[in-house]
Amino acid sequence: HRIISRLAGAMLISPQQAQELRRKIDQLGGPATALVNPIGPVAEAEIVLESRPTPTTEHVHADDTAVPAAIASPMPPRQQTLDEFLAPRPVTSAMAPVTASTEEPPSTPPTGLAQPALAVEPSARPPVTSARASAGKSLAEFLAEHNIRWGELIAGLLIVVCSIGLVVSLWTTLTQMHRVIPSLIFLGGNAAIFGAGFYTLFRWRLQDSSRATLVIATLLVPLGILAGLSTGGTDTTAVALDDPITVLSILAAGAVYVTLIWQASRALVGSSDALPMTIGVAGPAAVLPFVLASIRTWQTSAGFVAYAGSIAVVAALWWMFSRRRELKGAATGRRVMTLGIISFSLATLAGYLAFMLRTTESSWLAIAAATLPGVVMLAASFGSLSSHSKQPKLALAGTVLSWFGLLAAGVLIVPMMVSMGWLWIWAVSFSAAAAVAAFVINRHRWTVVATLPIGLAVVLSSPAIASDVIWSELPVWKRDLGGEPMFAAIAVGLVGLVLSAAMRAADHRKAMLLSSGGWLSFATVNAAILTVAPESLMGIVPAWVLSVILGSTAVAA
Repeated sequence: HRIISRLAGAMLISPQQAQELRRKIDQLGGPATALVNPIGPVAEAEIVLESRPTPTTEHVHADDTAVPAAIASPMPPRQQTLDEFLAPRPVTSAMAPVTASTEEPPSTPPTGLAQPALAVEPSARPPVTSARASAGKSLAEFLAEHNIRWGELIAGLLIVVCSIGLVVSLWTTLTQMHRVIPSLIFLGGNAAIFGAGFYTLFRWRLQDSSRATLVIATLLVPLGILAGLSTGGTDTTAVALDDPITVLSILAAGAVYVTLIWQASRALVGSSDALPMTIGVAGPAAVLPFVLASIRTWQTSAGFVAYAGSIAVVAALWWMFSRRRELKGAATGRRVMTLGIISFSLATLAGYLAFMLRTTESSWLAIAAATLPGVVMLAASFGSLSSHSKQPKLALAGTVLSWFGLLAAGVLIVPMMVSMGWLWIWAVSFSAAAAVAAFVINRHRWTVVATLPIGLAVVLSSPAIASDVIWSELPVWKRDLGGEPMFAAIAVGLVGLVLSAAMRAADHRKAMLLSSGGWLSFATVNAAILTVAPESLMGIVPAWVLSVILGSTAVAA
C-alpha cells in the first residue's frame, strides 16, 4: 500500500487507479508487501517508511505543486493506464535520488519514474537520390501501373532493332527483287508508328504523347511515300504502271494509308473533321506515285498533275467549312491542326514535282498554277481564324498566313505574263478558288478577290483579242491603256453589277458593287487620258465612246 501511495503522490497513477489496485490486493488476500514491485528494487534512502492514509482527491491536487522540478517536463506526461502499469518491464534499475541541486540533470532519466518519450525530430534534409535512380523508379512505377513487364519492353525494343538491322543488311537484295519492296518497307515502318500512337492512346490513356505520335505519323505519310520512290533515283521508268504487282501494291498501300489516316484523324480532330483531314492528306499524297509516270508521258506539262492534289484540298476544306463555320473552345485548335497537316501534304507534292522538273522553266509555271487553288483555299481558311477576338495570338497568326498566301498567289501574275495563255490559267485558277472560298467560308472580302484576277485577264488580253497583234510583243502599258482595255473594264464592271443584283447576302452584294465601281472608275480614268492621247491608242473603239463615258460619269456624279 505504501508503494501505491508513493505512486499516487507522485501523480504516476490516478486516485481511481490507486483505489482499484488496493481493492485487487485486498481480494487476493495477501499483504501488500508480498507483491513484486513492478518497477524494480528501490533504494532504501528513497523509500519513505511512514504510514499515511489513502490520499484523497483533495490531497492529490494539493500535492501537485510539490512535484520536484526534476520531474517536470515541457509537456505534461501522459497518465498510464492500468494495463500499461501492470505490464512486466524487461529492464529494472535502481531509482536515483532526486535532489534539489542546481546541477545539470543526468542524461539518463530514472527508470523508476515514468517519463514521456521525447519525439525525435526528423531530419529536415530529405534523402538525396540521383537522377538515374529517380528515372528508374518512375519507369518502374509506370510499368507497374500499366501492367507492362520488363520482358515485354525489352522484347519490343529487340524486335525494332533487329528489324532495322535486317532491312539495312538486306537492302540491296530487296531492291533488286522488285521496285515496290522499299515502299512497302517504309509503309510497314509508318504503320508501326501509327500502331504505337493508337496503343498509347487506347491502352495507356496517354493523351498528349499519343496525339503527338499520331501527328508525326500522319506527317510521315507523304514523306514515307517519297522515301520509297527516292530509292529509284530520278529515273522516270522506276514506276511502271503496266506492271500488275506495282498496280496492286499501290492500291493495297493506298487502302492501308487511308485507313490509318482515317483512324488517326478521328483520334486527333474528332469525327466531324476526320473526313476532311483524311481527304486533305491522302489526296495530295495519292498523286505522288503517279508523278514519274506523268513526267514520262507529258514531259514538261507534267506539273499540271498537281491539280488533282489541289482539288482534293479544296474539296476537303469545302466539306469542313460547310459543316461548321464558327468555332468555340478546343475546336479551334483542331481546326488549326487540320489546316497545318493539309498544308504540309500539298507542299510535299509541290516540292517533289519541282525537284523532278527543276531543269525546265515552264514546268515551274505549271506547278505554280496547279497548286494555286489549294493555296488560295488554305489562305481563306487561315483568314477565318482572324475573327477569334478571345485568342488574339491565334487571330494574328491566321491573318498573317492568310495575307501571305494571298500575296504569294497574286505575285504569280508577274511570271505568268510571259504569255496570254499562262495569264488566263492563273486568272481562272485564282478566281475559281476565291469564289469557292467566298461562298463556303462566307467572307464577303473574298468576293472582291474573286473578281480581280479574271478582270485583269480580260483587260490585259483585250488588245490581242480585239486586233491581230501578238500579245507578247505589246508593251505592258499598252495592255492597260487604250480603247480595248477601257471597253473591257466597262464590260467587267457591268457584269459585276448584274451579279450583285443576283446575290442574296447583303455583304456579298456590297462587295460586288464595290468591285464593279472600281472597274468603272478605271475605265473613266482611261477615257480621260485618251482624250489627250494620240487617236491611234483608241484601236477599234470609235472616238465618240469617250464622250459617252465621260458624260455618263458626270451625270452619275
